[in-house]
Amino acid sequence: MSAINADRLYQLIGQRIRERRESSDSFISQAQLADSLGLERTSITNIERGAQRAPLNVLYEICAKLELEITELLPQLAEVEKSAWSGEDVVVGKKSLKVSPKTAQFIEALKKRA
Repeated sequence: MSAINADRLYQLIGQRIRERRESSDSFISQAQLADSLGLERTSITNIERGAQRAPLNVLYEICAKLELEITELLPQLAEVEKSAWSGEDVVVGKKSLKVSPKTAQFIEALKKRA
């Protein structure tokens, strides 16, 4: 049994929240969603980036507001197993981040332009 990459888990959950929130048929701003949940807008931003790990009850509340099932947020096990995540370290400013190979290429290309 392989271990779970918790960072990747929360990145994928956040990505799915953002995609649903921004979908054309149910668009709601981060501020509107945060206000409806009694949270700060920055909390929604951080949840969507995977930087803030929302408790399960908050995830359910987000699902209720966005009219989706909790299972629609949850990635498949294979997507979050440590062995399946081959992230690369990229230095941005003074921080080292683990990102996907595609994102690493994009960041390096941007650095070359600067």
